[in-house]
Amino acid sequence: MTAVIDLPGHKRAFIAGLTWISLGEIPPRDRMRELARRYGSWTAVRNDARQVGFGEPVAAKLSRPVALAAAIATERESPWRGTYRIGPDRWWYLAVGRDGLILPDGDIVGGSGVIREAMERHSTIESWSGEVEGTIDDLASAVAGLNGAAIPVRPAGGGPLRKSPLVWVALVAAGLTGVAGYELVQAHRAAQARMRALAAMKAAKRRVPLPWVAQPPLGQALEQCKAYWTGRQDLVRRGWILDSWDCSFESGRARIKTSWRRAGGIALDAPGNTVDGEHSVASEDAGPLAPAPAIALLGDEQARRAMWSAAQRWGVAAAIGKQSTAAPGVDRSAVEIDLPMAPWFYGAGAFRVDGFRVQGVHTRLAKSRWIVDGTLFTKGH
Repeated sequence: MTAVIDLPGHKRAFIAGLTWISLGEIPPRDRMRELARRYGSWTAVRNDARQVGFGEPVAAKLSRPVALAAAIATERESPWRGTYRIGPDRWWYLAVGRDGLILPDGDIVGGSGVIREAMERHSTIESWSGEVEGTIDDLASAVAGLNGAAIPVRPAGGGPLRKSPLVWVALVAAGLTGVAGYELVQAHRAAQARMRALAAMKAAKRRVPLPWVAQPPLGQALEQCKAYWTGRQDLVRRGWILDSWDCSFESGRARIKTSWRRAGGIALDAPGNTVDGEHSVASEDAGPLAPAPAIALLGDEQARRAMWSAAQRWGVAAAIGKQSTAAPGVDRSAVEIDLPMAPWFYGAGAFRVDGFRVQGVHTRLAKSRWIVDGTLFTKGH
């Protein structure tokens, strides 16, 4: 959604929240209008990058509005992205991919949840060489030297746009190259495909996923483990008794690991692979994990209190380990919840705490104890 950001010390209005489309050439005016009907009638043209930003007009009288994303996109070496706090639970997020192209949904204004969703989504298509956290004052400093280099935001094909030398140059170029006949959306998709392919080739060896991607939220973890335990797990197989059971999450999939002991059966009937004549182990794929929602992070003290309180309400123990760094701005601590019965009997929300992700659910049947272990992610200092 298009938004106006007033930066301290600047009279002009800065526009954020545009949808950026990469094109082979800047389109002629009639094509610009056609695209504006889909994405918004305000436009900002990055001629050198062959990108156009589109957005819906805002009901306010603005002084010389310019595109904020275009103003600082080249401030750092790409690919880079930044989050800037511009108000109480209001942030601006900028994502600049390879070759300095602003990602189509890489210019966003919203709350912390919206910003985290965008960051998780972009982590799958880009390996970021720089990540920045800043304030509205940092933005004001970044644009201080713009002067005449600012890219104006104007109506598509009307008003001041008619007098823009940049647009007339684009129209002449379009006529000379026969660009008027191409399909804009296909050109946009092709440009984005080239950007993603280049990013994949250059960054494949050094891409590091967000630390919580491999661990599901508590509700999803318990649902998947419960479905296998209640629907498919035998306690006895041809004279062999289930001794321990582990439902773990590895590389985006659930995996069931079991150990068995002989109780009158023979080795030929042992489940899985034999350890010796009296014991065996087995492993089975239990299916992929569904895409997890964006994670919400609490401060360390707040998260620990919430985790202990969730366990204390049920009269059980939650052990929280020493804190360590998981990623820039994110800390983590190991968590182990000790239960006298299967965790799904407590209800889906019993131990739900923001930032808690599950690594596995385990039990030793002879001890009648269940363990839920995972990681508590918190805001870094």
